[in-house]
Amino acid sequence: MKFLVFAVAVVAAALSADPTTAPPTFNPNVAFDLLDANKDGKVEKLEYDSTFASYDANNDMLITASEFANNFVKTGMSAEGSIYVFYKIDQNDNQQVDSAEIDMSFSSFDLDKSMTIEAAEFNNVFKSIIYELSIAKAVGIKLDVLFAAADTDGSNSLNAVEFSSLLTPADTDSKYFVT
Repeated sequence: MKFLVFAVAVVAAALSADPTTAPPTFNPNVAFDLLDANKDGKVEKLEYDSTFASYDANNDMLITASEFANNFVKTGMSAEGSIYVFYKIDQNDNQQVDSAEIDMSFSSFDLDKSMTIEAAEFNNVFKSIIYELSIAKAVGIKLDVLFAAADTDGSNSLNAVEFSSLLTPADTDSKYFVT
C-alpha cells in the first residue's frame, strides 16, 4: 500500500512539475543550512521542529506529502525525491507527519544522541537516503518496463489476465501462491 501511495504521489508531482525548468540538484548542505536557523553549525531540536512547523501550511499540526514536498524542493531535491523523504518520515503510513514522527526523524539524524544534529551526521544519513532513492528509481524504471510488457492491449491499465501474467512466473509450484 505504501508503494502505491508513493507511486501516486510521484505521478502527481511529476504532472505538476514545470517542464521548462531544469531539475535542481539536491545539496545536503543547503538542506542543513535551512534547518540551522541560528547558523551555529548544528541543528538543535527547536530549530528542527520550527522548520517542520513552517511546512504546515494550514496549521493543523500535521504535515501532508504536498506540504512537505512544496518546501523540501527548496533544498534542490526533486519533487519525487521529496515525496520519498516524506514517506521515510511518515512511519505510521497515514499520509501525514505528526510531532511524534518529527521526533523520530530528529533522532534518526542525531546519531551521537547529543540532542543536536551536526553537519556530518546529517550528511551521513542523507547519503543512505540518496542511495535508497537511486534504488527506488531503478526499481520504478523496471516496473514501468514490466507494466508495459504486461499491458498487451495497450490500454494503459492491466485487466485481470494481464495482471496475472505478471505473477505467473513467480508461482513456481503452480499452487497460486507467490512467495
